[in-house]
Amino acid sequence: MAALPETLVESELFGHVRGAFTGAEHERVGRFIAAANGTLFIDEIGDLALPAQAKLLRVLETRVLAALGSNVDQKMEARVIAATSRELVKFVADKRFREDLYYRLNVVTLLIPPLRSRPADIRPLAEYALQELAGRIGKSMHLSEELIAALEKLTWPGNVRQLRNAIESMVVLSDHDELRADDLPLELLAELAGHRSASESSYDLGLIERQTILDALERHGGNRTRAAMELGISTRTLQRKLKIWNVNEESRCD
Repeated sequence: MAALPETLVESELFGHVRGAFTGAEHERVGRFIAAANGTLFIDEIGDLALPAQAKLLRVLETRVLAALGSNVDQKMEARVIAATSRELVKFVADKRFREDLYYRLNVVTLLIPPLRSRPADIRPLAEYALQELAGRIGKSMHLSEELIAALEKLTWPGNVRQLRNAIESMVVLSDHDELRADDLPLELLAELAGHRSASESSYDLGLIERQTILDALERHGGNRTRAAMELGISTRTLQRKLKIWNVNEESRCD
């Protein structure tokens, strides 16, 4: 619903006949009729405007609808599943969502916890996304255990979409077959750094890694490509780490 202009919602759901409104040059079958004997999934129903909510309620109550511009009633024979990321109870209290529609929809409720509360789901979701995205561009790749552990520590405010985007970024940018934690997008690497223990051992580990990279750069006269080769990491990974540490020294990538 969030992707549809308010003026097109009714046409999308119920369909229209030719001439029903300006620009309606052809008849359109609505989603309810197209989903006959199947399931209609209405995503982000909390974004549906109040006038359209009233018409949706009527269809759900009577299971009868008419396309825009038509006087012919049609039977609605689809089951309806609605989803939202909104707090509909609060929307009802604020008069932004019809109370009667809320209770009409709220027959069986499935609550999906945020991804950060489902760490066991992260591996299969990440592997599924990797298989799809890498296959699309003809790459054969796999996730390292180190990366899986890192993914399970992140908070994922954008949930599955953010996880998928992170995998896509790594697939596109990585120059090796195994995706590792240091291949993560910069903002996720920064979040991981924030998860480090405040213990002295963790602090020392970060200092050792930083100093090792800086020493390699010094040995190679600031040449990042050669330093990365010595360290066994990609130049891109080295550059990310320098950016996280705010190291702005002059160095070359040739």
